[in-house]
Amino acid sequence: MYKLIVSSFLNTIINDYEEIPMSTVVLIDELRRSGIKFVIATGKDIDSIIYYNRDFPFNDYLITSNGAYIYDMNKNKVIFKKNIGIRTIKRIIKSYYDKSIIYLTNDRTRNLISNDKDKFIEENKNNIYKIDLYFENKLTAEQSLKEISL
Repeated sequence: MYKLIVSSFLNTIINDYEEIPMSTVVLIDELRRSGIKFVIATGKDIDSIIYYNRDFPFNDYLITSNGAYIYDMNKNKVIFKKNIGIRTIKRIIKSYYDKSIIYLTNDRTRNLISNDKDKFIEENKNNIYKIDLYFENKLTAEQSLKEISL
């Protein structure tokens, strides 16, 4: 039987100073030594978490991009990935060209308002796992969510 703890990252593992407190390091280490797997689940990209893992390997798996990318830290390999299809990406770009769109790949986050958007999309068309759209207000966001869900 496996034992597993899944935790968020921001404001849970790291504090307001963007560091892992020593008390958290000690607790996670005790859990892992007792055979409990420790997993981070986050909406962030993988590089944001691996950066923290370099000095103290504190987790066994990473679930990033809201579940679209899962990485085994012990074996250093991807165990699941589900990218956003190019047709969906193009539909979002067409519908929300005037919005701030942030693309998350497995190795970086990009806010593409610049002229290199088409080049980036083409180079990463199989590597985009999450898209964030930013709206002026909640009503506009809710209306857009209904349109996307159709």
